[in-house]
Amino acid sequence: MFTEEELDKYLESRGVTAAGRAYIRRVRNSDPSRAVGSGARNVTCKFASRKMGRVIQAESHGCELPSVWTWEFDSATYEFWDQPEAMSLPIVRADGRKSNLPKTADYLVLQQNFVGLVECKTREWLERERRNGNANFVCEGDGRWRYLPGEQAAHAWGLGYVVRVADENNPVLVDNLSMLDDYFIDGVPDVPAADRARIIDTLAEAKWMLIRDLQADTAITTDHLYTLIAQRAVHVNLESSRLSEPWLTYIYRDENAAATHLAISASEQTGDRIDISVLDLLPGARVCWDGRVMQILNVGDTAYFLKPDEGALIELPRKDMEALIGKGEILADPSAESACVARQRERMQHATDAEYARALEKYNALFPDLSPPGKRTPTRTLTKWRSEFKRGEELYGNGFLGLLPNIHRRGNRLPKLPPATLEIIKSVLEAKFLTPEARSTKVLWGLIRNECEAAGAIQPSEKTVFRAINSMFTPVEAVEAREGAKRAYQIDQWYWWLESDTPRHGQRPFEIGHIDHTEVDLQLVDPRFGRKTRKCWLTVLIDAYSRMILAIYVTYDAPSYRSCMMLLRDCVRRHGRVPATVVVDWGSDFRSTYFERLLAYLHCSKKHRPKGAPRHGSLIELLFNRANVDLIHELRGNNVPLQTPRSMSKTHDPRIRAVWTIRDFADALEGYINEVYATVVNQTLGVAPGEAFRHGVATFGERLHNRYACDENFRMMTLPSTPKGTARIRPGAYVKINGIPYAAPELKGPGLVGADVAVRFDPFNMGLAYARIGKVWVELKSVYYATFQRYSEREIMAASAELRENLAGTYANRAISAKVLAAYLEKLSLQEGRLVADADARKAAEQAQEVIAEAARRQPAAASAPAGATEDVDDVFADIEVVDYGDIE
Repeated sequence: MFTEEELDKYLESRGVTAAGRAYIRRVRNSDPSRAVGSGARNVTCKFASRKMGRVIQAESHGCELPSVWTWEFDSATYEFWDQPEAMSLPIVRADGRKSNLPKTADYLVLQQNFVGLVECKTREWLERERRNGNANFVCEGDGRWRYLPGEQAAHAWGLGYVVRVADENNPVLVDNLSMLDDYFIDGVPDVPAADRARIIDTLAEAKWMLIRDLQADTAITTDHLYTLIAQRAVHVNLESSRLSEPWLTYIYRDENAAATHLAISASEQTGDRIDISVLDLLPGARVCWDGRVMQILNVGDTAYFLKPDEGALIELPRKDMEALIGKGEILADPSAESACVARQRERMQHATDAEYARALEKYNALFPDLSPPGKRTPTRTLTKWRSEFKRGEELYGNGFLGLLPNIHRRGNRLPKLPPATLEIIKSVLEAKFLTPEARSTKVLWGLIRNECEAAGAIQPSEKTVFRAINSMFTPVEAVEAREGAKRAYQIDQWYWWLESDTPRHGQRPFEIGHIDHTEVDLQLVDPRFGRKTRKCWLTVLIDAYSRMILAIYVTYDAPSYRSCMMLLRDCVRRHGRVPATVVVDWGSDFRSTYFERLLAYLHCSKKHRPKGAPRHGSLIELLFNRANVDLIHELRGNNVPLQTPRSMSKTHDPRIRAVWTIRDFADALEGYINEVYATVVNQTLGVAPGEAFRHGVATFGERLHNRYACDENFRMMTLPSTPKGTARIRPGAYVKINGIPYAAPELKGPGLVGADVAVRFDPFNMGLAYARIGKVWVELKSVYYATFQRYSEREIMAASAELRENLAGTYANRAISAKVLAAYLEKLSLQEGRLVADADARKAAEQAQEVIAEAARRQPAAASAPAGATEDVDDVFADIEVVDYGDIE
């Protein structure tokens, strides 16, 4: 990338105006103006560019991404920025009026001979826009497309504006650049002198050889070979030969050897070949005379009329034409397929097996010496067949094709109905068939009959209407208009990836990986008390080339960016690397900033499958289905009975029969992957995934120089945070993360209590977490730290998952506990009221007894009491109020 001083000199040399320079600086100093989105077909990508030191967006992996790959390794391209700031362009609307509308180009590109904006489009899209009346895109005579509003606005700033058609991308070159990407980076180890000399000496002696033959030498490693190719110490034609096909691709000592081999190969293909094609002299054919290509406009009785591409019409007498052909001065046009060859191909395409059999019978009768004996044929019939044979030589350049009967053309193939009826059928179907109302064929037939009756035209049959529908509309077109795009997707064609420029499942291991989640169809239990817990989630990373499972992550947590980061961490732990590109869906977990930051750190690009296109993820969905059939549905406590709950007996309820813990299931799944899945032949590959993986690594290089150590720096990049992102330091110098207290001496600093600090935790080890104190990440330890010291790494992972599930259950049960507690306390409040009333009654009775006792102490005994004493006592009790509290429970 340019420095500010270099940028000034560059823009000055290109004649960019002050406004254009300000625009370029705004683009360079800001984020992309928009995030690319996915439609029904396009696969969006985020490309980790080493040249730019940032992630570059591509809205299509078939149009824009190849352009990005090309610019990444093009020495004449200095910078390229995606989704630059929008420009106000004078766009011509459909009604012909102009409007200044904001338009965001795909890229701003700074190259040796160009500085400006680039719009990437497919030729099909451009042709469709032109047919729809879009006057902004114009196709020049040389096939080059222009965007007139963009050119007008960009030229005012001294910038260019070009339309880059997808045809300009070389898919072979892009594949080879992807293959060699790991060998272009800084820090690639030098090839040892002895190995370098062995490779170069072998090629110097042989001049050229297949890469496969060179790899047969066990002393030569693919890593050393690819390093020399990337350093241009040896030569491979990267624009026409694929490194992914070592059995077809030649490697040369240098470019001169490649040119020599190409010339020799061309001469071997044409030197001994006899051209048996017949010169086509029919009107419309093209011939070559003295190096000039001409078209035969007319063939008269006495002369031929020839029209060169440039110049006046030429009249050539027949005898002169025949003389020039005999001398070899007039030849067939070498640059184009002749009409004769085209007629050959068309005739052979339409011929049926019965026609070929009949032609063979005629041929055997005409040439009995070359054929087995057959029945005698009349002379007049033979004369007719000889005429057909000669006619075939003149018309097709092959007499046998003239013997083919035209059975497929027999009969009256013209429409039986009058034009008026056919026009009504066409107009009604175009207006009424492709609608969301999805009218039936019977209704459409009725509408057509009504219009025909009103017009006085012949009414067609229902079968005729049905045939007209099938001939006018494709099934996908009809279903999409009548039932919607999602329904049409189910019957649309599959992508078999047979073309050279269509995506495939990678050309080597670790080129493309697919990531997805699934909820495991198995009931799990707690290992301590055997209580039932919820089902767990499985996240998988699968290598597209070999179908090998690169990493797994089993957790009770619902899918999130934490699962994605832990999956990549497990992949690095197992293999020391991650795929160059990961393919994901549009879930929020895959669009997380944390996940994208980790991918950029690992120099891993990301592709999003199109929305509503599940076939793009069929690779990993097939894996999930196979795991269910082979393993999960064979375990006790699987959820198959719950799929038909009405017919399930209580004794077979998997929630009762569950015995597997998450730790035991993770171990069983690991064993299945290594012992079964990796060793059983994959029907698509024809070999086992493990064998395909090992063969691919051996053939396309181990790439040991591009590995990541699972060290402390890498672990910190993979650690997720809490939803809030921070935790508060509490009195006692600790923080709570996911309900677990963590402490460290650094938290005891002055002024830290009550402060919110950024935190991260390790889902693989709940004994450790980290807090950012000042500008340093400090390691925190929980109460489980000492316990986890006795476990292996896999045991820590499983124990951490169980601990998070228990804590999650605690928080989930708080609402239930509060509701139950509140109801119980409400019930106790009623009993409490009765208890208070009873206590008050007892207290009142005790007070009454005290009064009586006090009165008895003050009065003499009843026997010596004076007259009227009894009445006085009665008077005392008469003052006491009697209250009835009912029965005391």
